[in-house]
This record gives sequence, C-alpha cells and structure tokens, in this order.
Amino acid sequence: MEAGCDDATVAQTALDNATDKSPETCSAALAPCKYAKGFKCTKKNPTDAMGSFDFTVNPNSLCDYYSALTKAQNSMFFVGNTAYMMAINKSGKILPQRPFLIVDEAHQLANNMMSFHSLTVSQRMLEKLFRLPTQADISNAKSEKKKGIFRKEREIVFKAFDGKGGFGVPKLKSMTLTTPLEERKKSLQTFGRYLFALMDEIKRKMKDKDAQTKYDKRELSYASNCAARIEDLLGSIATDWENWVYQLDDHNEYPIWVSFKPLKVADYSEELLLNLGQQRIFMSGTILDYEIFGRELGLKPDETTFINVEYSPFPEKNRPIYTRIKGGKLSRKERGLESYKKCADAIAKIAAKYPDQKGLILPYTDDIENGIVEAIKDNHPLVYARLRQHSKIPKERDGVFREFEEEQNNEILISTYANQGFDGKMVDFTIIAKIPFGPLGDIQVKAKAQNDPMWYQTMTAIELAQMAGRCVRSDTDVGHTYIIDPSFMFHFERGMNNNPLARILPAYISESIIHNR
Repeated sequence: MEAGCDDATVAQTALDNATDKSPETCSAALAPCKYAKGFKCTKKNPTDAMGSFDFTVNPNSLCDYYSALTKAQNSMFFVGNTAYMMAINKSGKILPQRPFLIVDEAHQLANNMMSFHSLTVSQRMLEKLFRLPTQADISNAKSEKKKGIFRKEREIVFKAFDGKGGFGVPKLKSMTLTTPLEERKKSLQTFGRYLFALMDEIKRKMKDKDAQTKYDKRELSYASNCAARIEDLLGSIATDWENWVYQLDDHNEYPIWVSFKPLKVADYSEELLLNLGQQRIFMSGTILDYEIFGRELGLKPDETTFINVEYSPFPEKNRPIYTRIKGGKLSRKERGLESYKKCADAIAKIAAKYPDQKGLILPYTDDIENGIVEAIKDNHPLVYARLRQHSKIPKERDGVFREFEEEQNNEILISTYANQGFDGKMVDFTIIAKIPFGPLGDIQVKAKAQNDPMWYQTMTAIELAQMAGRCVRSDTDVGHTYIIDPSFMFHFERGMNNNPLARILPAYISESIIHNR
C-alpha cells in the first residue's frame, strides 16, 4: 500500500490481507491510520470514549511502531528527547501521566519549547514543497532554454502571495520594537491568510496520485509535517496574537523567508510537556536564576523547590580558565580581517602549547567560524593543518564527532554545535572565541531582552558556563579553557547595567577565572 493512503476502503483491504509481520518499510507517520478518515486499524492501540490509548493490549498484535510504544508505556521508565515527547503529547492522549517527569539539561527546556512552536517559511522549504528546481539546478543547466524553463517553474515562489497562484512570502516589513500593535495585528492577519492558503495547497498536493507529480515517501512525510506545523501556528496566532513576533528577510527586494516565534511559552508548557508528570524534576548544572527559569516555564513558586549545589566535584586545578591571551573583537560591528587575524594569532599561540594534544574551538556562530578558519589558513598553515570541521548535515556532523573522539591525533575541532552537550573528555584545551551574547538582530531575542535585561544576561552566562564545561567531564579529567574575547573582563567585572557576569556565573567558574587571570 502506498505511503499516505487516504482511502479507508483500500486501507481496510490491505489490513484484511496482512500477515502477522509488519513490513519493515512501514512508517507510522505515513500509515493510513493517520490519513484515511474512518479507518480503524486493528494494528494500532484501541482508544476509549475519551480518546485515551489502551496500552494493556498484547504488543505483538500491533504494528512495529505501536508495539514499541506499548512496550515503552508498560516499562518502568519511558525515555525520549523533548522534541519527540512534545510532539507525541500534543498529538493526543497517547502518553498517560506518570508519577515523575525527569528533564535533564533543563536549562534548555524553555528554548526547546519555543523552537517547537516556531516556524520559518523559507525559499528552500517552498522549493521542497512545490518540488521546484533550485538555484543550483539553474546554474548547472546545460542550455539557456533549460534555464528558462527552470526559472518559469520557480515563479510560483517568487510571485508574492496574492491568492491567485503565487506563494512567495508576502512583501511586508519586519516587526520592530516600535511597530504599533495595530500594524502588527494587520501584518499577522495577512500572514495568516498566506499560511492558510499554503497549508491548503500542501494538503491538496498530498492527495495528488499522478505518478509524475505526486510526492515520494520522504516528500510526503516532510509535507505532512509542514502542514501540521502551519496549522498549529495558525491556531496559536488566532488565540494569542500578541505573543507572536515575526521577522522577514530584509536584504532582498522580495523576501525569501519569514520567521514566526513566540515571546513566551509559560501558558503552553503544561500541555506541551509538563503535564506528563504529577511531580517534575528539572536537572541542570546551569539553572543560574531559578526565578527566571520558573517564570519562563510557568512554574508556581509556592509549589516549586529549588536545590542549588554551589560547588563543583571536579578539582579547580584540573579545570583552569585563562583570560590573558586575547584575540580580536568579534561583535557584528567590529569583526573584520584584522579582528580575525588577531583571533588566529591567539589560537596559534595557544595551540603551540599543546603540539601533541587535541583541542576544541567554540566560535559560537557560523560567520565567526568561517572568518577564523580563513584567518588561520592565511596566517598559520601549520595550525590550519590540524583543524577539523564538519558540515551542517546532522549525520555527517555526528560522524565527524565520532571520528574526532576515537582517533589518536592532535586535531583541533572547530564547531558551533559543540557549545552544549558535547562530551569533550578527549580534549585537552578549549578556546572560546567570543562571549555568547544572544543575537539582538533576532526580534524574539531583542524583545525578550528589552522586557527583561536580566534574562538576556542570564542566557549569556548559561551558554558561557556550558562552553567552559566541555573538556572536563569527570573528577579525573584535566582540561584548560581559554576565553580570548578582549571584552570579556569588562563584562565579567562590570557588565551591562552594572550586573557583572562574575555574579551570574556559577561560583566555581568565577573563582577559576579570578585565580587564573
């Protein structure tokens, strides 16, 4: 049976003739139980009148996905990442409440919820949804005639939305902090009409049966996910539009992307995830302000206990943080060839101290990574020969991480993805190129920073603390961390609004910085 089958009769016939073993290629995301109205699949858990799933059935009688889900439900522990848990919890009464919900790396939870709710409609997304040739396809076309055909096909995503066939991003102004409420509302209404039409078109294309134009399995899964996310966004904007900010690509005459993000998720955190536990335990080494943490998640202060461990079990002598070697300034206004050269010089000086050991460079942004790599290539070829980079494709990135961990050499990994969660126990030194201030060019970050300056400083301190913890992962590890941002000591000692990072960072990190300055 074809993926995405929405014909209940066809689905029932296939079910009646099915064997006891599910096809290995079966995908719950593309199964008829998701698409065919009125189809009641006996390979899926039955539900009661309230829509709750029955997990007492024999898992061996179910399809692969629901069999695994049923086994997990009947286990003492159900383990999943937050994105999956939020998606499955939002889709219906699938996950019954348990006595405990335990969230590790909880300092990321509010941001994860915001990302789950956010949506960016981009040219790349539209190319995939409408199965259009890319700019690369046009460049590689062998004839002008073929290029012309490709350009004609792409008009659908360049023609601004008008309700008559064009699905390009509406040509509106990005929201700013001074945009009047009425203008924001009107813009969101325009975007709402655009998103509704786009969702309808996606659903129409999902039903296309023409062998030449219909989606393949991967495209169908992507389209289904996009339609669901758009529908979710439309519902959220309709009920609480003032909580939403929007931003467009302002660098082109016709915008090629638009992004929608919420300002807060406190009102949605229960339905997204927190209602899965009667009691909730949030764990992290970097919940630096419990009032901000609780406010972001909508936790009730009189029902919440905060336990703070103010020391590190790792000896300070094993994890020194140095700030004496300085690179160039890397703020958006000040970064340039000279700044990158200063960073490259600082990195080369540090790398020379560890000729036979592995290192890690945390550049924070892709632009900074590219600038540093080019400067090292031009000025320090021997250090450049030690650099290890990865692409932005998850599988390739994970492969590079595995190889870097396993291979015995003196490579230096430079990565914007290793800021948090990366287990760098094989690394002997870490270089932090820039204080990780949130991007104020992002309207969501800028609006939240204006509403609560302490939130902005706390998020910066959390990110910095995470960076500083990459190369010492146990009490026997030894790793040296270097912060080469020349503005660091100003922010550490004085800070914005006279609120220095020294007061916000964990005490054991601030002490290491002071003792090794």
